[in-house]
Amino acid sequence: MKKYLFGLVAVLALVLPSCSYDDSELWEKYNDLENRVKTLEGLCREMNTNIESLETILESLNQNEHVSNIAPITEDGEVVGYTITFTSGESVTIYNNEAGGTTPTLGVAKDEDGLYYWTLGGEWLLDEEGNKVKAEGNDGMTPRLKVEDGYWYVSYDNGATWVEAGAATTEGSGDNLFKEVSYDDEYVYLTLADGTVLVLPRTQNETPVEPTPGNGGNAVDLGLSVKWADRNVGADSPEAYGDYYAWGELTSKTDYNEWNCASYGKDTGVISGNATYDVATANWGDGWRLPTVEEINELMANCTFSWVEQNGVGGLLVEGNGNSIFLPATGYYKETAIKYEGTYGTYWTGTPNDYWNYQASSFDFTDTQQAVYWDYRFNGHVVRPVKE
Repeated sequence: MKKYLFGLVAVLALVLPSCSYDDSELWEKYNDLENRVKTLEGLCREMNTNIESLETILESLNQNEHVSNIAPITEDGEVVGYTITFTSGESVTIYNNEAGGTTPTLGVAKDEDGLYYWTLGGEWLLDEEGNKVKAEGNDGMTPRLKVEDGYWYVSYDNGATWVEAGAATTEGSGDNLFKEVSYDDEYVYLTLADGTVLVLPRTQNETPVEPTPGNGGNAVDLGLSVKWADRNVGADSPEAYGDYYAWGELTSKTDYNEWNCASYGKDTGVISGNATYDVATANWGDGWRLPTVEEINELMANCTFSWVEQNGVGGLLVEGNGNSIFLPATGYYKETAIKYEGTYGTYWTGTPNDYWNYQASSFDFTDTQQAVYWDYRFNGHVVRPVKE
């Protein structure tokens, strides 16, 4: 028996110290890896946004468009990019901050035919047949980037095939396609990472950078903590759909996808009232902003809903406090097409998903039900502002 007890004590002596195992180093490595992955994902999103914007810029140059407005994008008090609007009304978002890592050196250069073609690492970007990939015109291609297994990959055929473009690391300090942005009274100068300088002429009667207060809809008192606008952002009447926006973006687009969504995966917090991300605040001013999830829940709890046709447009009539607003069934944009127009409504809120930075909340409805849902930020939804 004594021999048995001695053996038991010996085993306990070996086991018990293991309970105080210090796993802090393991967690540090895990957190470091997670931060590096998030950094690379952020770089990839910004690069793809810049690539698509550069193609639009080249097309605007060919059409002799002028810059009607250039507005800085700030984060934590620092300018990280710009929104450039052309006289056609089309806008692009570009990022010119130093990327905290190594990125492929994409650029454009003019060939002997006077047209711009894509370059990679200072060399012409070639397709499978060895032809240069054009960056402008109807037959131009938009390269896409992705990070996989520690390497950058580039596709020039809309993701059908991918070509390795170098190691993806968070070390060093690479420039994110647009190395520098500057402007004076006459021109905007865009310096690419490969040294190419694009010069964009400006209109002499430029639109002010600051939004004009009160240029939106009318405030309707439904007896709630906030007043609701009588129309959507970009709409000229309560029945008009208005413009569609990816969550956290200030301009509408023709193609809504994860590659060109500036807020996809970004930790923004609630964006209601933040002019950097809230299109209602940026465009309308005067206290207008995106509603929060709490304000949507308040709307559903205290107002009555009925499906109606108003001036030939199907949608939701919301009544409260003797007043009403009409929410047209706008559907939503997925890539280049509108889905469920006329039968389904989906409106962004300013509240992100707390657990996954790739989604945000929206108020969705049909002719029979209303609810708050999570949707991917890159989809295009309309916006119905509120104000105190």
